[in-house]
Amino acid sequence: MPQELLRNIEDQETTEENRKAHPSLITNCIAENDQEGLDQVKECLKCFENSGDPLSVEGLPKAKACTEEFLPRANNDCADHLAALEPENEELGANALGCLAEVTQIMAAEECLARGERENLVETLTDGVVCLKDMHKNVTIQMHKLFEKEIKKDFERFKKMMEKKKPRKPKNDPMREQMMSLISKRHCELASSTAEEESSCMDCFESTKPSESQLPSKSDYVKSLAGCSAQHLSPLYDECTDMMMEMTKDPENNSKTMGKGIYLCYMRVVTRHLVEKCSSEMTSASPENLLSVMECGSYSIFEWMQKNVKFPKIQNFANKDYSDDIEDVEQEPEDDFYNEI
Repeated sequence: MPQELLRNIEDQETTEENRKAHPSLITNCIAENDQEGLDQVKECLKCFENSGDPLSVEGLPKAKACTEEFLPRANNDCADHLAALEPENEELGANALGCLAEVTQIMAAEECLARGERENLVETLTDGVVCLKDMHKNVTIQMHKLFEKEIKKDFERFKKMMEKKKPRKPKNDPMREQMMSLISKRHCELASSTAEEESSCMDCFESTKPSESQLPSKSDYVKSLAGCSAQHLSPLYDECTDMMMEMTKDPENNSKTMGKGIYLCYMRVVTRHLVEKCSSEMTSASPENLLSVMECGSYSIFEWMQKNVKFPKIQNFANKDYSDDIEDVEQEPEDDFYNEI
């Protein structure tokens, strides 16, 4: 992220005399004050900002007072860490920050589990993981609202820095086609029992891809995807295939209302597989277990991506392949997938 890159540069010039309230407190302020509105979140952040150096003799009691007023859950759950804080003791400060960060995660997990519990443990945890992902997106949106001006300013600085030090962004994303293929590959892996079945499944989905010389109608394209799903992903993806088949009745109109739902259906099967793998020794859907499953699943995805993604060499692109506009925002793979459907 632009902010992260700029922060790394600025940190090299930062001294202990310039310590401020830690950025991670933003999520604490959102988690404990969001229900009362964005203004209350801003008041929380302002309190910590005005407290100055939280590890100074003057700033420490002010920061503790902010925690007590605006972060009651963290103030209670991290009471021991907060009580142990001493001026200029960065190790104790790091321990307290770590505890505060854990509180936001536990609160999120508790909320997600409270939204509904199923009889099946795997389904309950799967719902929880999906919920946590959505919650993460919501927090990101809140941060953009809170720091809209700062983000725009940082991005302008980042843009100028990139123009001097880095190659411009390619007009055609060299990773896009590969990422779209990986989506099909993941589904084919899960639904196949042998390497031959997986290969046949991949060939089927690869054959549906439109090309410059052959551009099928949306109706034909959706039907071909549904056909591959029915032939190669059954029975694991039957529910999703049925949704795809329903779309084929009127793809022009149904794609607008069903596209994202179909994508989420397919991705839920992947999520459920990871949850089942990561929760094999669990007996209850506790907040701690949900967070453990989330961490395990993220690591599994990271490992899978390492094995399957081939990163292009940027230096091989010619000047004509680059765009002058670095502010273009790339769609996420999921957006591409269900928009194309």
